[in-house]
Amino acid sequence: MRFLAFGDIHFGWTKVFSPAGNLTTQPIHDIKAFRVMLKFAKNFKPEVILFMGDILDMTPVCHHDFDRPRELEGQRLQEVYEKAYKDIILPVHGLGAGEVLWVDGNHEAWAAKLANRFPGIDGLIDPYHCLGLNKLGFQYHPPGSIVKLGKLAFAHGDTITNSRLNAAKRAVERFGSSIRIWHHHTYQVFTKETLKNLAYQSGVAVPCLCSRGPKYQQTHLNSWVKGFNYGFIEKQDFHDYVAVIWKNKLQTGDGHVYKL
Repeated sequence: MRFLAFGDIHFGWTKVFSPAGNLTTQPIHDIKAFRVMLKFAKNFKPEVILFMGDILDMTPVCHHDFDRPRELEGQRLQEVYEKAYKDIILPVHGLGAGEVLWVDGNHEAWAAKLANRFPGIDGLIDPYHCLGLNKLGFQYHPPGSIVKLGKLAFAHGDTITNSRLNAAKRAVERFGSSIRIWHHHTYQVFTKETLKNLAYQSGVAVPCLCSRGPKYQQTHLNSWVKGFNYGFIEKQDFHDYVAVIWKNKLQTGDGHVYKL
């Protein structure tokens, strides 16, 4: 069974001031990196696709800015949903995978936090329903979910805290399973020997598909990497890989090059 898993697109825009002091908007998502992945996916033909959280940045309902309305000036959630549906959801749906899983990340969870604050809007602003993912047959998994394909587990990864340098290791130790996580926007690998099963457990922090926005580490270097996860699931085994996208170009292990 071929699978494709990706997350941390952070589709949306943020405000930024130019050197001249003019206010403009800047995309948080990297649509070019996403389209490179899409080119690969059309050739790979995944049977299962996993949206692994923070697909949307959800800036218009950012819980950090609830009490700072000027930060949300000009942001419209409906506009973000309409563009994300056209640029992200429909192209992935068009791949024709037999099974598609949607896992809410901590950013999608901001809609639920707002609904908890104002119960009357419950069900009116969450991405799963507003994007019509139920009508497309996407399987919904709430924030914090662990989903499994065979013996390989997947999680958004926001529950792995205080782990900027060892997120992959902490994920394996916490869940006791081979697991792939997102959220940390970097690429890490950790392997643990298990004497009980005479096997190995591996943890991978999978890269993101977004750009470094002005609200994220704007003044210093960071470990952000762009890419996604793909592989093959067997009954008793799995083989998976991390594809790293660099300057809108991806070269797979067989030498095939995907670029815009």
